[in-house]
Amino acid sequence: MADQDGGAATGRAVCLGESMAVLLPDRPGPFEAVGAFRPSVGGAESNVAAALAGLGVPTAWISRVGADGFGRRLTGDLAAAGVDVSAVAVDPHRPTGVYLKETGGSDLPHDLGAGRSRLHYYRTGSAASALSPALLDDPAAAALLD
Repeated sequence: MADQDGGAATGRAVCLGESMAVLLPDRPGPFEAVGAFRPSVGGAESNVAAALAGLGVPTAWISRVGADGFGRRLTGDLAAAGVDVSAVAVDPHRPTGVYLKETGGSDLPHDLGAGRSRLHYYRTGSAASALSPALLDDPAAAALLD
C-alpha cells in the first residue's frame, strides 16, 4: 500500500474490547479432576493486538481492567509484546474478567471428549463490562484514535 506521495503507507492498529485472565487446566478432564490451573491472558482483541505488534505494526489496545493482579498481568503481558496500553483504564471497584478453559480427553465421567473444550466465562460486573463511549473521551484514547 502506498500513501499519496507514493511512499510506503504507515498506520497503526487500535483494538478495543474486553480481554480477560485465563486459567488453563494442568490436564484434560472435568474441573473436579483438575489438580491446578496455569494463569494466562486471552481475548480476541489482545490476541490480535499482540500478533500485529509482533509483525511490526504499531498497535494499541483500549479497554478497562481491574486494579488487581489479573489486570496487571494482562496489561504487562501486552506491553511486553509491544502493544501500547496507555489508554487502558484501571477500575478500582470492578475486577478483571476471568475465564477458565475445560478440555476433554480423559476417561473420567463428565469428560467433554477428546479434542473438545469449553470456556467458562466470569465477566459479569467486570471492569470491561463498564466500557462505554465515555472511554473515548480519555485523552490517551483520543490520541490513539486521531
